[in-house]
Amino acid sequence: MKSILNRRPSAAMVVAFIALGVALNAPAFADQAVTIAKKVSGKKIKKRAISSKHIRKNAVRSRHVKNGSLRARDFKKGELKKGSKGDRGTTGAAGAGTSGATGATGATGATGATGAAGPTASSAVSRDESVAQSASFTTYMDLNSVNSSSTDKQITTTFLSRIVATATVRATSTNGSGNSGLAMCKLQISDGTGPDNGLTDISEDSGIYMPAATNGYYMNLSMTGAAEKAAGTYNVAVKCRWAGSSPPLSALGADLTVVAVGLS
Repeated sequence: MKSILNRRPSAAMVVAFIALGVALNAPAFADQAVTIAKKVSGKKIKKRAISSKHIRKNAVRSRHVKNGSLRARDFKKGELKKGSKGDRGTTGAAGAGTSGATGATGATGATGATGAAGPTASSAVSRDESVAQSASFTTYMDLNSVNSSSTDKQITTTFLSRIVATATVRATSTNGSGNSGLAMCKLQISDGTGPDNGLTDISEDSGIYMPAATNGYYMNLSMTGAAEKAAGTYNVAVKCRWAGSSPPLSALGADLTVVAVGLS
């Protein structure tokens, strides 16, 4: 007996004893495994303790996933179909910010080119009075005082100007003698030192033939003249006379307009 105990068991014997022990205790191990499985729940499993390598392929199906628990990021790109375009949202409320401060005034721009000079002055007079004419030129009307208002309306310029004058005189016969005659008028301008100083012609003599007619026959004479003048005050006069075998003529009325146009 002692010799048997002192012998080392063979490998085959060891395996046989282990198999026998497992066979005798298998029902107990199974019952214990079931009991442990029933006691283990999701709350007792550590977070991230189970990964995809621990789950068999196709083991998790639709019935195992709780409705509404998945999000778009849980699916691969392209697996979800694009939904239809939603309705346009309402306009948001205006922001609460205040208007910004006014910016600084910009620099002054460059001075523009000087424009063409315009009219600097104008004057107009008239006279409605019958005045018998002589053989010499005499003033029938002017801007100074020989006009219907008897006031000084001379024209004043502030720089070099072209003074343009236009006038119309109504000449009339004054008797019924049957004599014909020639009515003549012209425009003159002063030199700027006084209303009657340095009067010079600015138009040609304008004449109109008055045929033999009864008293009251009349015709109009028109004339235009111009002169360049420096800054100053100037008088323009209408002077008339008769020419013929006898003086049957009078100046019955006239209008005079004078404009000063600045020269650049």
